[in-house]
Amino acid sequence: MNEETLLDTIDHSQGNGAILGFISGLALGTLVGAALALLAAPKSGEEMRGQLRETGQQVTERVGTAAGQARDQVGSLQGRAQGALEQAKERAKTLAGTTGEQGEALTQDTQEAVSDLAANSPLSENTAANSAP
Repeated sequence: MNEETLLDTIDHSQGNGAILGFISGLALGTLVGAALALLAAPKSGEEMRGQLRETGQQVTERVGTAAGQARDQVGSLQGRAQGALEQAKERAKTLAGTTGEQGEALTQDTQEAVSDLAANSPLSENTAANSAP
């Protein structure tokens, strides 16, 4: 399993915070393992310092690569989230406009129905007859 696939698997299964935890654990494990291996090996001080320097550079490169990949993934996720947000805003505006138009039409229909009922009501005929001189 390559490093990119492993990071994708961790990212999707546990969220974005898992990437940073994974990178931290990778760096710490590499440093501790390298230090123990160097301390256990019978080498001169000069050789050990050189090997420590090399190992430190390798770890720095690996962490930099992993951090770059994490930044790229976060940037990609941020772009996708912004796109989804814009789509949701447009959909909400469309729905609000449609709902407003339907509400106005319903109000107008209701007013017309009330006017028709009032004009055809027996009460309106009695009121008109009683108010005539």
